[in-house]
Amino acid sequence: MGGTHSSNLMSDVKVLIVGSRNTDKFKFSVRNRSDVLFVRAESINEIHENWINNRDKADPTLVDINYFRLPIFQGLTVCVSRLTTDKWFSVEDKEYLITQLTENGADVSDSLTGSTSCVLINEKSGKRYTMAKKWQIPNVHPRWVIDSLKRKAALDFQYYDIDLVSPERIGEGSCLVWDELQSKRKRRRVVADEEDQVKKKPEVWRSIMTDVKQHNALQSKSRDTTWDDGENLEHDEVEKVEEDKAHKPKKIKSFVQLAIESKLFAEKTFKVEFFEDDKMLLLKKTIQSHSGEVLNEDSDTEPDYLIIPSDFPTTAIPIHLKSSRHTHLVTEFFVERSLHYKTIKEDTWGEPFYQVISKGVQDMTISLTGFQGIELLHVSKMLQLSGIKLHDYLTKERDMLMVNYDILRPKSGEHLTAKYPTLFNKDFKLNVQQANIMSTKKKLSFAKANSIPIVTITYLFDSFFKGMLSNINNRECCVYCPKWDHLKEKLRPLTVMDTTRQQMTTGESKPPLPKSDSSLSLPKLPSPIRNKRHDNRSRLVGRAEVSNFKDNLHESVSNDPELQEDDTPKSTQIGYDDSEAGTNLLELLTGASKGKPMARDRAKEQAKPEVRSRTRQAYKEMLNILDND
Repeated sequence: MGGTHSSNLMSDVKVLIVGSRNTDKFKFSVRNRSDVLFVRAESINEIHENWINNRDKADPTLVDINYFRLPIFQGLTVCVSRLTTDKWFSVEDKEYLITQLTENGADVSDSLTGSTSCVLINEKSGKRYTMAKKWQIPNVHPRWVIDSLKRKAALDFQYYDIDLVSPERIGEGSCLVWDELQSKRKRRRVVADEEDQVKKKPEVWRSIMTDVKQHNALQSKSRDTTWDDGENLEHDEVEKVEEDKAHKPKKIKSFVQLAIESKLFAEKTFKVEFFEDDKMLLLKKTIQSHSGEVLNEDSDTEPDYLIIPSDFPTTAIPIHLKSSRHTHLVTEFFVERSLHYKTIKEDTWGEPFYQVISKGVQDMTISLTGFQGIELLHVSKMLQLSGIKLHDYLTKERDMLMVNYDILRPKSGEHLTAKYPTLFNKDFKLNVQQANIMSTKKKLSFAKANSIPIVTITYLFDSFFKGMLSNINNRECCVYCPKWDHLKEKLRPLTVMDTTRQQMTTGESKPPLPKSDSSLSLPKLPSPIRNKRHDNRSRLVGRAEVSNFKDNLHESVSNDPELQEDDTPKSTQIGYDDSEAGTNLLELLTGASKGKPMARDRAKEQAKPEVRSRTRQAYKEMLNILDND
């Protein structure tokens, strides 16, 4: 709705959303800030609901936050005890006090219970005074009610506690902005007096009321044709306005003229689908009020933008809507972001994203830090759609912390913005106050100290696109993830971890491998390390210059009569016979020609060996020799 949210109470904060009065922010504002308006959290939702449903057209006060002020004594239980007349209070005003307490939200009773907020008393005696002191319930002077009514906010009890403050100093220091509040009231009275003086002069009052009636007539006429660019005014009314120009200090613009001054969506066409009737009407009026053209549902013209609800499942979008090349498929987030930044924002924020996250979101809690403005509004809506519970306060019980990466922007870490670069804004940090940056850093430190995973907005979009919670230690979205042992039990399935680490942590043994079928098994090959030769030359014959194996074999055969000549075992030595193939093969491997000494013998004679290099061609020649044999 155009507001800016801040987690810190800075000087530019004008509205404080009060969840509890027992906070430092509320106590400080009541005492020191006369410009801060106190409202309930429910009021923001109520105002937004009225704005969405277009109820403010009939009654503008329905979206005016000044009409949603926090009741002064709402949520307080006040026990009215013994009251007597003193310097600050008259007993005759007791009924008036009770009436004011009740009308401003307090629950008034004459019974003292453990849930009583305070006891209204100005005399240190009686059973209720004694029991309140025993139960540590404040015994406050009735002046607290009177001063709170003047301040329009419940003041701190400690300045009115009769056990802590002497009677002469009751209420002293409870509010330091009485003069500012008084000056505001004086200004209001001056304005009221001026209005009274104007009404006493008939000619002035008549002139003002005439202008107002003419302006109202134009407005009522224009509301019937809200988006007709102001061209349907009656001719007589236009002439009447021209005649009255001389009597008016400023030109009064019609409602239509004011509405179409924005050219944000000029020359852009839109179609709106799948919205409820009231929301669709509001969206169309918003687009038209910024010079956009909304096409009819039966129009065959392809629009520039087709708007669908942010909670419409992407799997249910008709194929013909997805397949259009010229139409951008967006959600109402696109319109809201464009209005907020006053320029057309075509980014991932405004694209359809919703899918039901099927599992993993039960009892999942999260806190945010660093988000503000329109991004905070949209992240909150997305979390509500996801089923993850959003909490305002970061405690040890939180499961995750989602940080706006743009608020820090370190030099490294570009991988966190690589997947969806349009989700991030490099210039965001320029508009952030230093106090917000320090608050975010403190939350990051607290999360690391308590083993709370820290992720970016990429995590939420990934979860929607996949239809399930993404991994919290995914490099594309994880700022910090604690060790697996320190994670909560329900977060462990959301991590990427190798099987060995999981078995070591859980103590599970590795399951035995099934026995393979020998017929299907691969052949066993010798190890290349074990069979590695330490010499640089392959050898196909023994190392001895002359083999003695044959002589020893003949000698053993001749001495053993049982061995027959035909049973003589063949030599296991690898050699080459005198055949032509063997000679050629030997010549090829050793480089020796037939009838010439081998290279080993020539080395003894200190002759240069003519060794033929072992090339691929030589290898092919060797195979040809063996094949032809």
